[in-house]
Amino acid sequence: MPVIDMDPLWWSVWWPWALVWTLTVACLIGLAVVVWWPGVGRSARRYRVLRVGYHLDRAAVADLHRSGYGPGLDDLDADPADLIRTVLALLDAADDLVQVDLGTSTVGTARPESGLLAGQPQWRLRDLDTFLVLRGTFREVANAVGTVTLAAPYGDPADPAMAAQVQLTCRVDDLHTDLPAEPFPAYCLAKAHGWNRRDRRLVVDPIALFR
Repeated sequence: MPVIDMDPLWWSVWWPWALVWTLTVACLIGLAVVVWWPGVGRSARRYRVLRVGYHLDRAAVADLHRSGYGPGLDDLDADPADLIRTVLALLDAADDLVQVDLGTSTVGTARPESGLLAGQPQWRLRDLDTFLVLRGTFREVANAVGTVTLAAPYGDPADPAMAAQVQLTCRVDDLHTDLPAEPFPAYCLAKAHGWNRRDRRLVVDPIALFR
């Protein structure tokens, strides 16, 4: 077996540089772990408590998977609550998630360092090209063959039917449990579709409805 005979003079010159590069690579790996791991961990913990998955559009989840939002979305037969948690954590980790409390009319992000809403003095949900988590009180307003339409008011009006609304239509086949007959609090993961000025309704494309 050949023996590599290293020139002592060569090694005396280059060993400090080898040490510097080794330490540099180790530091970069450590920095990546510090930055990436806590963020993903916070995302997963933030949405761990999810009791009911009312609705889940698995076709939309498959589209997210094809768009490269990360592992964990390839098992479309997973429990709806687990799959919703995974989707939320991945979108949050990608800084592509805006949180909306319809009752208090507040908009924000879960990440203090997020730049999604930076530089905008006023928030118009219909202008946000990002995923939304809408928290509100939903009620059934219409149904047709194979679909059910829900709405949730902005603010806390005396007559919810007269207030500006967020409206979404779910396929019955995507419902995983019966919806409550009375207005019920829930979260909706969706993307804004368009603003109906006449009816004062923000129409959204729902991905999931859950508590």
